[in-house]
Amino acid sequence: MQEILGQVLGVVQKSIEGSYAFLTGLGVPPYIIKLFLTFVVVLLICAWVWQLSKHLSKRDLFSIERKDQKTGFGRALFYVLEYLILFPLYTIFWGGVLVLLLILMAVPEAYPNVIFFAAIIVSVIRAIAYFNEEWAYTLAMQLPIVMLVSTVLNPTVLAKVNASTITLNLPYLLQTNVLLESIGFVVVMEWILRISTLVGGRAKRKNQQQA
Repeated sequence: MQEILGQVLGVVQKSIEGSYAFLTGLGVPPYIIKLFLTFVVVLLICAWVWQLSKHLSKRDLFSIERKDQKTGFGRALFYVLEYLILFPLYTIFWGGVLVLLLILMAVPEAYPNVIFFAAIIVSVIRAIAYFNEEWAYTLAMQLPIVMLVSTVLNPTVLAKVNASTITLNLPYLLQTNVLLESIGFVVVMEWILRISTLVGGRAKRKNQQQA
């Protein structure tokens, strides 16, 4: 898992370095390069939050066309695939891209805090979505933007403005288990929410039938 993350982040880092080298070759001042790249990152974050809010705020993140499952084993297998595997992975995808964009603007020492609060935000949005999707949508629009503003306005978090370009410190990011533990937390929370919903729904239907 850590090797895959390293490869993905390595591609991102090479893209950043390639863009910087290209613009430097054109004679663009380093400050203007940093300004432009930060503009692009913030724009991407805003666009991503717009999409994220429409997806993570839904209790059922997506639906898979189901064929009649005549056996209990078939139905159980389908639930495990959809709710306990695909849903958590889908959640990690949306939250992971947000984290990646945010840490591009942060100093390496702030990576754990960014990852920590991003995991909390994603988990809170998913938890609220199981009870009130409209409220979850509002939170999904606001909380990531609040986190973005906090990152930008905090001089101890934001990378130095006079730095040559946006950087991604891969060794620092992967040297601890913060990233993997945060992913595990989001996955487990999704499992707990889904299982609780399924158990609660069955108990409610059973009570209605008895009544």
